[in-house]
Amino acid sequence: MLKDPHNQEIYDKNIFYRKSIFVLVFLLIIIAILIGRIGYIQFVKGDEYSTAAYKQQTKSQVISPKRGIIYDSTGKVLARNTTVYTISVNIRKSFLSR
Repeated sequence: MLKDPHNQEIYDKNIFYRKSIFVLVFLLIIIAILIGRIGYIQFVKGDEYSTAAYKQQTKSQVISPKRGIIYDSTGKVLARNTTVYTISVNIRKSFLSR
């Protein structure tokens, strides 16, 4: 017994549409979950994470000098003790020099 090609075509289209709708709904659910998570992090935990980031990135530390003024062979000052309130580190330069 042969199947009617017209009915088979309609059946194939229905299967395709069902699969497409399933994939679309799945993707929409994933996107909704991600948006919900971002909102939770931003609005519910935002202050907590902001405070933790600030503490991680800034801290006060007293570093006492271990030596005095350093001179080169001609008597020119190469390094001297001074009070410094801001120090920065070039991470890229530090890692590349190793």
